[in-house]
Amino acid sequence: MIAMTMPSYSPPPRSARGSAGSQAAPASRRGEGAEVPAAALLARVFFLLALLILLGGALVWAVRRPAFELRHITIAGTLRHVNRAEIRTALAGRLVGNFFTLHLRDARDAFQNIPWVADASVRRVWPDGLLVRLTERRAVGTWSDGRLVSDAGVLFEGNPAEADLDGPQIAFSGPVQFAPEAVARIAPFARACHALGTALAGIAVSDRGSWTLRTARGQIFDLGRDDPSGAVQRRLDRLVRSDPVVVARLGGAPAYVDARYDNGFAASGPIAAAADAAPDHGDAADGSAADDSVTRQP
Repeated sequence: MIAMTMPSYSPPPRSARGSAGSQAAPASRRGEGAEVPAAALLARVFFLLALLILLGGALVWAVRRPAFELRHITIAGTLRHVNRAEIRTALAGRLVGNFFTLHLRDARDAFQNIPWVADASVRRVWPDGLLVRLTERRAVGTWSDGRLVSDAGVLFEGNPAEADLDGPQIAFSGPVQFAPEAVARIAPFARACHALGTALAGIAVSDRGSWTLRTARGQIFDLGRDDPSGAVQRRLDRLVRSDPVVVARLGGAPAYVDARYDNGFAASGPIAAAADAAPDHGDAADGSAADDSVTRQP
């Protein structure tokens, strides 16, 4: 009998088995983990792109439906000058698009091109309408170039016959850059004229900023330049205070007053006897009388 000696199997220590397994397993897991998320991510990207294209096409199809074509425009605001015919003319070919695609700024510009419109606001009304709120200009007079003047000092094209709806109109003349200041002077000039028993009819300003007003009964008051600031109003106030003396001396209201001076003024008239135009300013530039009737007041 032959005896054989075989080495006995001794299982490796638990720690050794664990370390060997821990070294081999991560390698295979890393390989699998790198492939699976990449493929899934790519599939998701393609799915989202397809979904976006589908939704985009559906949205384009929806917004082009006839149900969203603009059919109703509601005009709000107190309107005395703007009429339907002007609105139709202003909008012809300007409102391009439907409820979704219309550019509200373009619509607003179209309404603001109407001469009597000072401001316009436009908003959408579901599903096929617009609400437009218009603010009209209020005319206070006519400039010498034929354009109307609004109470904001803006010159605009309009029918002068319609301006009377806004109240008494003033005749303006002079460089157009003075329009806002001329409008701002209406109120104090009108108060002075009322104190003199008449109404303001016209305001003129020269290239150098010299102011002249005309009353409803044809009087001309030359007030000069507003230098220093407030000088024009002080001269007009002095003229109003002195009016009883001037009327008594002339025997009636003066037809022309040269009030450009800080220490007095020259007056001529009275109105009924005044047939000529206002005297030349150069004759009284030093404060002397432009006529036999002169009133001076420190």
